[in-house]
Amino acid sequence: MPTRELREATIYACGELADIQLDHASECPEPNRRNVSEAAQEEIRGVVAVLDEAFGNVGLAPPYAVQEEPVE
Repeated sequence: MPTRELREATIYACGELADIQLDHASECPEPNRRNVSEAAQEEIRGVVAVLDEAFGNVGLAPPYAVQEEPVE
C-alpha cells in the first residue's frame, strides 16, 4: 500500500507534467517532431527527481544512473 508521501508525490507529478505539457505545447506542434526545449527538459527532470525520491523512500525504486540520449 503506497504511503502518503508516495500518493502526494504522484498527484504532484501528474499536475506538474500536465502544466509542463500545456506550457510547452507550442514547441512540438507536430506529433512526429520532438523539439523539446532545454527548459522543458529541466522541468521534467525536476518532477522525475521528486518521484524518484518518493518511490525510493518506500523501497520501490532503487537509485540508478540514467544516461540520456538525444532524440533525433
